[in-house]
Amino acid sequence: MVVVTKYQVPMGTTTLSTPTAAPSGPSDPRRPSAIVVKTQLYIASGLGLLALTCFSIMLRRMPWFYASRIPYIQKQLERQEEEGEEQIREGDITDTTTGNNTLPVWDTNSKNIFNWIPNLLKINDVDVLKFAGIDAYVYLSFFKMCIHLLLIGSILGIFIISPIRYKHTGNYDDGDGNDNSSLNVIAAINKFIVKRGFLQGEGESLKIIYVWMYLIFTYVFTFLTLFLLMKQTKAIVNIRQKILGKQNKITDKTIRITGIPLNLRNEIDLTKLIENNLRIGKVESMVICKDWKKIDQLYEKREKVKKDKHKLRMINNKIEQLREKGNFATTSTAFVTLDTVANAQMAAQTLIDPRVHFLQTTLAPAPHDIKWANIFLTSKERFFKNVTVTSFNLIISLFLIVPVSYLATLLNLKTILKFWPSLGKFLMENKWAENLITGLLPTYLFTIMNFIMPFAYEILTSYQGFISYSEEEISLVSKNFFYIFVNLFLVFTLAGTYSNFWGYFTDTTKIAYQLAQSMKEFSLFYVDLIILQGIGMFPFKLLLVGAFVELPFIKNNKKENFETPLFNFGLQLPQSILILIITLIYSVLSTKILVFGLIYFVIGYYVYKFQLIYSMDHLPHSTGQVWPLVYRRVIMGMLLFQLTMAGTFAGYNNGWTLSMLLLPLPLITCSYLWDFEKNYIPLIKFIALSSIREFERGENTGTTSSPTPSSVLNVNDTSLEDEYDFTDLLTTDLLSGNRRFRSQSFSNLAFNNFTDIVNDIDVDDINTFNKYRSSTEGQDYSYPLLTIKLQDDPLTDDNELPLLPRYTDQENPNIES
Repeated sequence: MVVVTKYQVPMGTTTLSTPTAAPSGPSDPRRPSAIVVKTQLYIASGLGLLALTCFSIMLRRMPWFYASRIPYIQKQLERQEEEGEEQIREGDITDTTTGNNTLPVWDTNSKNIFNWIPNLLKINDVDVLKFAGIDAYVYLSFFKMCIHLLLIGSILGIFIISPIRYKHTGNYDDGDGNDNSSLNVIAAINKFIVKRGFLQGEGESLKIIYVWMYLIFTYVFTFLTLFLLMKQTKAIVNIRQKILGKQNKITDKTIRITGIPLNLRNEIDLTKLIENNLRIGKVESMVICKDWKKIDQLYEKREKVKKDKHKLRMINNKIEQLREKGNFATTSTAFVTLDTVANAQMAAQTLIDPRVHFLQTTLAPAPHDIKWANIFLTSKERFFKNVTVTSFNLIISLFLIVPVSYLATLLNLKTILKFWPSLGKFLMENKWAENLITGLLPTYLFTIMNFIMPFAYEILTSYQGFISYSEEEISLVSKNFFYIFVNLFLVFTLAGTYSNFWGYFTDTTKIAYQLAQSMKEFSLFYVDLIILQGIGMFPFKLLLVGAFVELPFIKNNKKENFETPLFNFGLQLPQSILILIITLIYSVLSTKILVFGLIYFVIGYYVYKFQLIYSMDHLPHSTGQVWPLVYRRVIMGMLLFQLTMAGTFAGYNNGWTLSMLLLPLPLITCSYLWDFEKNYIPLIKFIALSSIREFERGENTGTTSSPTPSSVLNVNDTSLEDEYDFTDLLTTDLLSGNRRFRSQSFSNLAFNNFTDIVNDIDVDDINTFNKYRSSTEGQDYSYPLLTIKLQDDPLTDDNELPLLPRYTDQENPNIES
């Protein structure tokens, strides 16, 4: 409860309602006091420093575990250097000038156990692209964008928003209620600005400033977010076009065709269709997938009988017989490798057959990225798996709403008194215990829930029938984000109490107002949560606890048999996106959340950079396809932010006037989403022909691939015949009658001179380095179990069954390149 004092503001009939102190009552577990926030800060800082110290010590003692990628990267760099020297000797090139040919590595003999940190700071974006790939760059780019956004937002909040709010209401942040304490640094700055008289105006004039400040900064944060989001999008598009446009691997020239009719399920007829009838290009190789389930099932049995020599030999004989006969039913899927990358890109975007579900083409996943067991599935089986798993995931998320909502209710002091009188009495007599149980405990319980559930979704997603690990990972990002968004944000925040939950349905006109009130009440809870997740939990990720627990199960020579842990975007990214959405929603209301959100993303950026460079592998080959998921969810967060601010204005008498002034923001925000879907998604999915042709022209003539004035398209030319500066704000295709205007908009969006993060030398260096990584992958699209060597001897710890793992940094001797 708060007591509301109304002030008359000389702007029409609008009045301002300012909350003042109210009698204290039982604590809401979702709204801890500032004392609890400070306690959480101390606890999280202690946990973080402990984890960081332990990691630094273990890194020195177990570099083969915590920096397992260093030997691989150094080996690749040596290969790259040797090839460059050989090319000089043969006269192919005259100079080996490339980008960075060294990986920053710390001195293991130094007494300073934290000397790995300066080396981590030396790694730039080009190093990330070279040593970890485009996917890792896109992942870290999201964190860099958040850091830039929240740094600017924190400065604005500390020096402008909070001082004005403090002078007018006596509170540093909305939602502080009668608790005017805050972080010492922020409080000192706010008091200094107020006492020094930097804020002019008293009484009515200050009230006008206070009201208009919220409106103005809603616009400021919206446009700032959109600007940084589009800037990062253009950088990602530019890098993909530059790097992938110069690649010429088998994967880049291969398409996947589904829905092949029965009469075309043979190499001769399908090749004739592609080369003669459709004239898409020349076919270099083709693999028509067949129903290899029997071999797959027999191979799985070898796990079970690996120490029985007789049974093992019988299974091997059956597999060999099936291989020799080759009598497998064909499926409707084929992998076709064309003669050029350009032809593959065009074929993947072509509508071949007028019938539905027939001869559909897409770019093929990399061979190491394919889930062969799902290739055998028919379209009906895959559809059934997809619908079943999706429905099951939805049911689980909806079912968890009940325990999550009741968890918040049961942590209320009144409820504890009802169900556990002795504990409730103890909490009433001891304020510190009440703060601990009703203030700190919710964040730790939700942290545990959000740690367990993503792994459950990962298992479910593996049964959904995706044909590649990349598709599976991107789907997992969506599923886990849906879970934490619905259960942590919507249920725990919007529902609040059972009565408030039904209030959203009984009066929908008050949704924005109720949302704003709930967010204010929950501000300190989210400060508490962000502190725990960022300062306390992020350093523990460096310890690789999951992989460390598995070490005792590795028999004999752990250093040699240890496999680099896998980095899964689906388990890591959703929570960070939600944290950004929370900080966006609170950007005007709470400076503390902005500050701790900034700290969260700074720590997360360097933790994930270390993992992606030194200690973990990211296997899927999606080349940045996760960015559209990030973009759409940030847009959703901005719409929620705008709705929250509209609800805040609705708390004023006749505040609809201010709310109406926010109406352009959601329209502009949605226009950015429309522009992204129409103009940028194709550039994220495919490679522009101009990027490919320039490289092919350079390959054929032996010259550089830099664009020349005689090129069909000059990607560095951004001049337009007519000047339209707002083409990045509203998509120009809204004016459908102006053909020239449309073509200029496309040129401006697709071939704009984006900020150059990598130059041509860097691109060549990155592709040369990753050429050796590709050489360790299976580049043949044939089914691996048709050629893998079988062993008749009983398998021991030293002679394990040759599995088909996804690509790791170590070469797989069982799959020929």
